Amino acid sequence: LTLNASDNSAYARVRVAGDTRLHINSDGNVGIGTDDPQDSLHVHSDAFQDGRIRLTKFVDNPNKGFIFEVDANRDFIINYLFNTTYS
Repeated sequence: LTLNASDNSAYARVRVAGDTRLHINSDGNVGIGTDDPQDSLHVHSDAFQDGRIRLTKFVDNPNKGFIFEVDANRDFIINYLFNTTYS
């Protein structure tokens, strides 16, 4: 965990095995997989499946919710999960 509180370039980051996993810049933008987030939430991955975002809010069944992803053809896909698993 690194916290930098300098005036113009304050940031916080979490590194695992030498790679930045989470980065919050001085604008408050959060990056997952990038140390230069360009938006409020910026998720980056070079691997196809790692770029997914999963949103769930069901304590009794974590397989209800949505998965947002970009597929190999660069098409944006929203998957709705309802009592099923998705991998």
